[in-house]
Amino acid sequence: MDNNKYISEFRAAEKLVYDEKYIITNKHTNILFLGSCRMIVMYMYLKRVIENDNYLKHAQYGYSVVNVYHPILNNSINSPPSKTLHHTFESADIVICETIKHSRYLNTDKKTDENIYSTFKLKPNCQIIQLPNINVNMFMNDLSTSYPNKTVSELIDVRTENINELLYYLRNFEYSETAQFIKDNIYTTRLFATEYHPMPIIFQVFVKEFVKKIWDIDIDISWISDINISQFLGKTDLTDLDYSTGIAKSALNYY
Repeated sequence: MDNNKYISEFRAAEKLVYDEKYIITNKHTNILFLGSCRMIVMYMYLKRVIENDNYLKHAQYGYSVVNVYHPILNNSINSPPSKTLHHTFESADIVICETIKHSRYLNTDKKTDENIYSTFKLKPNCQIIQLPNINVNMFMNDLSTSYPNKTVSELIDVRTENINELLYYLRNFEYSETAQFIKDNIYTTRLFATEYHPMPIIFQVFVKEFVKKIWDIDIDISWISDINISQFLGKTDLTDLDYSTGIAKSALNYY
């Protein structure tokens, strides 16, 4: 398993943001990812799926070119979008995005005053695919910081509420398999590196369900099972307090 390969790929995708360099082609379906660093990881997984599936790689649409945009790292978020950014969005055939409400012209919520729909001249047939933002405040050290006056028992209740909210949220987006996987494994397997960074196994389950949902394709999990991206998504050791309140020590494993 060559983790350095995937770390390099992640950093290369990040650099696209700083340099505003995106690969656009008229001969393929251009996919634009929009969201947090989770979307760069989604890009990495989906790129591998496209490379391995004959339909996505060779069919008339040719999903072989993937573009990435990562607004969290963009220092000019409050500046008018550049010509390059306009061209990138307006060349997109598919926009795969998280729910964004506080990034001005990059908002994906139509209820906001500024958003991608009013800022960019998207193609009339551009497909917008909204994804759930997969994060949950569940680690005791984070919860104790957020709720300094609560007892451990009360924090456990808050954590349970937060996990249940995530499960409801995922099911509301019709990702019931991912929700069930989290429900079945959350206390025995480490599923999140940090509050905002799911572990690789979550991405693998989610991407499998996503591809089935969008393209009705059953992927071979071996295509993506070797991508271990937890090292550069903020992997931290769980504390004894986490162990004593329901998270098994075996959950330290990457997978």
